[in-house]
Amino acid sequence: MGKFITHVSIHQKPVETTTLKLHLDGFEKAYSKQSIEVVADAGYGSEENYEMLEDKEIETYVKYNYFHKEQKRKMKNDPFSVQNLFYNTMEDFYVCPMGAKMENIHMGKRTSSNGYEF
Repeated sequence: MGKFITHVSIHQKPVETTTLKLHLDGFEKAYSKQSIEVVADAGYGSEENYEMLEDKEIETYVKYNYFHKEQKRKMKNDPFSVQNLFYNTMEDFYVCPMGAKMENIHMGKRTSSNGYEF
């Protein structure tokens, strides 16, 4: 099945991750229904957008925003990158490349410019 563009929108926000909801709202307003599938580049990949798309029951094909960076050799070979650290699932801690045990001492929350807490 071929893919084609069904809607375009222009936004004054400089970051793509903050415009996907506005774009989909514009689509719904223009066509009185919502898309059943969304395909977008990694610029739209965020926890906030994935949750919003899931709530709207939209089939999603959106790469997460670090996808391309993680494919690069530099990231794969960085021993201090969190995805390369050893994680002990039984006792819930990471081990740094120097052999030190790293335990979680704090979980913080941030709020996006759209008001989304993560």
